[in-house]
Amino acid sequence: MLHRKNATRLSIAIALGLVVLTTMALASRPSVRAATGAPCSNGTVVPSPQGNPGLIDDCEQLLAAKDALEGSDKDILNWGSDLAITSWQGVVLQGNPKRVTKLRLSELGMTGSIPTQLASLSNLTHLFLQGNQLTGDIPTQLGELSGLLHINLANNHLTGDVPTQLGQLANLAFLNLTNNQLTGSIPADLGNLTELTYLNLSKNQLTGEIPRELGNLTKLVHLYLANNDLTGEIPTELRNLTKLTHLNLPSNRLEGELPAWLADLSELTFLNLFRNQLTGGIPDGLGNLTKLTLLNLANNDLTGDIPAELSNLTALTHINLASNRLEGELPAWLADLSGLTFINLFRNELTGGIPDGLGNLTALTLLNLASNQLTGGIPEGLGNLTKLTQLNLASNELTGGIPTELGSLTALTLLNLADNQLTGGIPAGLGNLTDLSLLNVANNELTSDIPPGLADLTELESLSLRGNDLSGCIPNGLQTVAKSDVLAT
Repeated sequence: MLHRKNATRLSIAIALGLVVLTTMALASRPSVRAATGAPCSNGTVVPSPQGNPGLIDDCEQLLAAKDALEGSDKDILNWGSDLAITSWQGVVLQGNPKRVTKLRLSELGMTGSIPTQLASLSNLTHLFLQGNQLTGDIPTQLGELSGLLHINLANNHLTGDVPTQLGQLANLAFLNLTNNQLTGSIPADLGNLTELTYLNLSKNQLTGEIPRELGNLTKLVHLYLANNDLTGEIPTELRNLTKLTHLNLPSNRLEGELPAWLADLSELTFLNLFRNQLTGGIPDGLGNLTKLTLLNLANNDLTGDIPAELSNLTALTHINLASNRLEGELPAWLADLSGLTFINLFRNELTGGIPDGLGNLTALTLLNLASNQLTGGIPEGLGNLTKLTQLNLASNELTGGIPTELGSLTALTLLNLADNQLTGGIPAGLGNLTDLSLLNVANNELTSDIPPGLADLTELESLSLRGNDLSGCIPNGLQTVAKSDVLAT
């Protein structure tokens, strides 16, 4: 009897031991448990998951963010438990041990929003989400990613304010939020981003003044604030941005005089203040900006002469001073700027003749001197400008004939000589300008027959010959030109 009891106790002990051993064995196999409850730890997404808990966490945050990013289309991103994270679309791993450092998710057609989970990617340095259709606010939590160097959220449909928390990103070098629907003012906190070299907040709905704190960004090379509703004067503190090469502030409501201190920004190659409410004269000191290739001060309320000092801008390719109240003679020194491709002085109060030397600017593609008070003839030398696509001399007081040499400008798409005092006939050579879409010689004193060669202008969409004393038959084909005004008085 005693022997039987001892045998029973021994059997129970053995059975209990087996249960304990089995439990311990299962506990020592985390991949089995993980395979059913934690896809990032299944050994497929992250090899050797026990050795890299940080990457496991990154993986979990990305999977949690996936649906929010993709929006309505759930098949954009290939992120999932059956694919190694090294093959996940747009995910870049770096370091030892590996962590997610860059997200390159531009132009994928994502229609969701920016998930707050991205702010948990503690090693993230680059965030590229531009060119999607993302909506909603920019998460304030992005300001917690102290390692961020590069943020590009451009060309989406983001709304709300520019988060002040972005001013905490002390290492940030690049911030592009252009072409969204952001509102509110530009946070003064952005002035804390002293490593910033590129700032683009253009094409939003931002209001208020440009923060003077942006003058602290002394490493800034590109500053773009175009196409907003910014007001006030251009802050004097911006004169500290001596590394600027691009200053782009057009299409706002900035006011005050055009600052003379712009001449201190000696590295500028691109200065665009188009369509604001700036007043006063063009500072002579802008002639010191000898690296300038583009100068656009159009559509302001600038007065006075065009400074002769601008003749020092020998690198200039593009000058646009249109729609101001500039006066004095059309500068002859423009002909010395041999690299010019674009001259627009439309709608000012300029006087004098068209300099013959403009015919030497053989790189020119656009010449618009319309709506001034220019006198004299059209220089024959303009016929040398064979790259010219637009020639607009309308609404001046020009006299003499239309030079036959203009028939050599075969790249022209627009020729407007209307509202002058031109005499003689229409040169037959204009029929060679087969790329013309607009021809306007209305309201002059032209005589003689309409050249039959004009019927060869098959690309013509707008033709006006009215207000002259032309005679003869209308060439076949001209009657069908859209928006034509051939012989109307």
